[in-house]
Amino acid sequence: MIFDIITIGDSVIDEFMEIDDATVNCEIDDKECKISFNYADKIPVKNFRKEVGGNAANISVNCATLGLKTAIYTEVGNDSDGNLILETLKQAGVDTSLSGQTEIPTDIHPVVVFKGERTIFSHHSKRDYRFPNFKSPRFIYYTSIGEGFEEIQNELEKWCEQNPNTILAMNPGSTQLHTNMKAVQNFLKNVDVLFVNKEEAQEIVGSKEKNVVELHKKLAEMGVGLSVITDSINGSSAYDSSKQVKIGIYDIDGTVKDKTGAGDAFASGFISAMFYGKEAEEALKWGAINSASGIAVVGATTGACTKEQMEEKLTKTLFTEPKL
Repeated sequence: MIFDIITIGDSVIDEFMEIDDATVNCEIDDKECKISFNYADKIPVKNFRKEVGGNAANISVNCATLGLKTAIYTEVGNDSDGNLILETLKQAGVDTSLSGQTEIPTDIHPVVVFKGERTIFSHHSKRDYRFPNFKSPRFIYYTSIGEGFEEIQNELEKWCEQNPNTILAMNPGSTQLHTNMKAVQNFLKNVDVLFVNKEEAQEIVGSKEKNVVELHKKLAEMGVGLSVITDSINGSSAYDSSKQVKIGIYDIDGTVKDKTGAGDAFASGFISAMFYGKEAEEALKWGAINSASGIAVVGATTGACTKEQMEEKLTKTLFTEPKL
């Protein structure tokens, strides 16, 4: 089978702990981006649940929900959590035939959710990824992998040179950015579409530059074809070395429940729009809508839009003015 998109990256189990908003033991400092707990306190947990997570898994589920023929290459443990990940992906319409299970245990990420904000305790085990054999898809989405990611990244670079018709999208993970930034920077010349938030863009270009257009230009100088930068409530923008397009957020009518997977929801909406032949400005709308739908519920992919839901929401002019 020829897939529309293949995602490559780690899959994990997210264990959500939703803290009761009424508790007086927790505080959010919006300016410092901190959630604080008193030392030695017992914090009441309103809800506890586990879900499949990880960027590659989230993207694959979201794209499948939007109608793309989707596959994932991921490595998980030969354990109950690994079985749960693969079975959940299959039920979501994601092909897992490229994926594998090893004796390295499946990674578990505890996620604290409080007043819609989330803090993730992330761990990516070193895994032995080997580039799989598959027919050239329309898109490859390469994302978060743990220590030792350089080997499969080198294989991916060679594959892309031999398959120039495939669009390579990338969203580097925290381990990749923090353990070998140079490898990420050197790889950008292969990337057709790069998804990062503003802080990640600053890290990659090595600058505290606050002007988003300048960040886009620096990424273009590093070889990126189309850069897409998100900046929380300020909106998002895309730049292809000739022009910038931008959009505000999709103003949902309701409380933000959980921001886990918001970036993945945005990227999958954007990629799916590209698949359906939409231009960058329209693709930003798809991303913003999918992200807004996701944060209205708890869970990284629970609120993912179908294509029909996306088209219906596009008829509503609920976008704020961008502040980028």
